[in-house]
Amino acid sequence: MNRAPVELVVLCSALLVIAGCTTATSENRGAPASRSPRAAGTATPATCSVTEPTRTGVPADVAEQGYGDVFGEGRLWVGAWWTDGENLDQVRSKGLADEEYPYREKYPTWTVQHGEVSAAAGAPQVSVTRVDTPGQGDGGVGGYASARQDDTTVFHWWPTVVGFSENGCWRVTETVGEDSITYVVRI
Repeated sequence: MNRAPVELVVLCSALLVIAGCTTATSENRGAPASRSPRAAGTATPATCSVTEPTRTGVPADVAEQGYGDVFGEGRLWVGAWWTDGENLDQVRSKGLADEEYPYREKYPTWTVQHGEVSAAAGAPQVSVTRVDTPGQGDGGVGGYASARQDDTTVFHWWPTVVGFSENGCWRVTETVGEDSITYVVRI
């Protein structure tokens, strides 16, 4: 029996598995990075297609929270912490060291009801999964928080934390009720 076809099938199968772990959008596939404005800020290996922040359809009440870049849809939104290069460098440098999850980040999650940030849907659930190889991740949400900036501006959010056991490609999924969002980040 000729081993070359068997090895080719194994190699092709492995490549399909790796390609299936990305979250690249169809508009970016096959386009060189220099022609794709979305690829410029998050250049990573093809096996880790980092999620871009949401540019349109952000609820006004979420935008008014003053976080900057956000990601989400419908009733669930998060601060896109992975788009801030300085912040991401701190996470990658074990700035918040912990033995089990030395790479950590805290960020806001917003649940939206009728266009307004609200706690009515309850606290989101967070899961963290390594995409490129086995690894351990952790995520959690604290109690609904509020802060007053002045007499008229009040911010609301779910304090969220994610932890990663090592550098690599990670998928974070947040779920509240039947709504779910997923983002991919390279630590």
